[in-house]
Amino acid sequence: MDMKCMKCSEPYEWFYIRDEILIDNGYDYYDEVKKDGKDFPDLQFKFKRNCYIAECPACYGKKIKQDEKSEANSEMREALADALGDDVDGFMAECEDFGL
Repeated sequence: MDMKCMKCSEPYEWFYIRDEILIDNGYDYYDEVKKDGKDFPDLQFKFKRNCYIAECPACYGKKIKQDEKSEANSEMREALADALGDDVDGFMAECEDFGL
């Protein structure tokens, strides 16, 4: 399933990010990312707690002007992320169900 960046809505396959971006580059998914989130300037990814994508290579360090619908979708994804906590699979499923 895809997880979309909360800033620009770029979709990323979650297992690709976890396994090939983070783990293959020597980062510990559970200790370094899942607990508190982290900024990875070398990878151009920024994660919020529980691994939700706050910024990605498409928008990292850039100002993104979103239209009204995209901004509302980003707010909904953030609210779902807060409500579902560390249930990343549930978060992705809910986003897919709601078309976010």
